[in-house]
Amino acid sequence: MAQRIVLALVALLVAAWLAVSLRDARLEGRGLELAKLPAEQLDAATVRESDDLLRRARLLNPDRTLTYDRGVLLLRAGRRAEGVERVESYLREEPENRQAWGLLSAATAHSQPAVSRRALRRFRELGATEER
Repeated sequence: MAQRIVLALVALLVAAWLAVSLRDARLEGRGLELAKLPAEQLDAATVRESDDLLRRARLLNPDRTLTYDRGVLLLRAGRRAEGVERVESYLREEPENRQAWGLLSAATAHSQPAVSRRALRRFRELGATEER
């Protein structure tokens, strides 16, 4: 009898986790769909909705890419400081992502030249290691 109870509890936990995963996948899909709209369609309400969907999708999702996607969205929307903050947050978790270092370098080229140079240096270092 105890084995059946344990099995039922495990089944309930698995079902709950799958439900949360499906919810996160739907939120992520819709958030990315909005984030990839042409720049002229990224009004404040759309950016806010997309950012909120991506943030909520990240809540129980271990995929750190959603943090990067939020940064890209905010940069595309002209919210440079917030976008840079998200990309830097992502890089603290994924310091080997060459694409993110390149984006950080480009995003800070005019406003934070020291950060841009550091990011470009890291971008080049990662490129050199890829060539080996």
